[in-house]
Amino acid sequence: METVEAHLILDIFTSDRDLYKYCDPEFVFDNNKISVKILKRIQDALREYPKSYYIVDNYHKFFIVWIYAHSQWVLYSFGLHPDKRTKENLIRFWNAITQGKDGFTCYLYSNNTRAINWLKRCGMREDSQIVEGKNKIAKKLVIDLIDNGDMD
Repeated sequence: METVEAHLILDIFTSDRDLYKYCDPEFVFDNNKISVKILKRIQDALREYPKSYYIVDNYHKFFIVWIYAHSQWVLYSFGLHPDKRTKENLIRFWNAITQGKDGFTCYLYSNNTRAINWLKRCGMREDSQIVEGKNKIAKKLVIDLIDNGDMD
């Protein structure tokens, strides 16, 4: 990941004043380093899975990280700068997410209600959940774009 792209991702995370409410519950104990921890986790995943890639749009200020794992595309991480969360840019963002995909999966911690609800409004459905600990549950969301269309 290029330095410029990493800086944009960090800027998106640090500009989101409510990030601590929605991230990995284990990151919350150290609010000052949440953005750095998330970026490191993204970079580690990109190295671990050889078909992985990311998209960064500096103008519209969003990023998308794709991981290809267990024979499926996983929307691993994504973000849109808080100053760019207009209806028009959210549609542009969703179109960038779905471009070139027939379907994909996304795992989000249950406390990330903002992203879960947005993805559901875009047509994803909750499939199951994975209990990782007492206060750590991941929700699996899926979409088949051939059947469900997209946000437009």
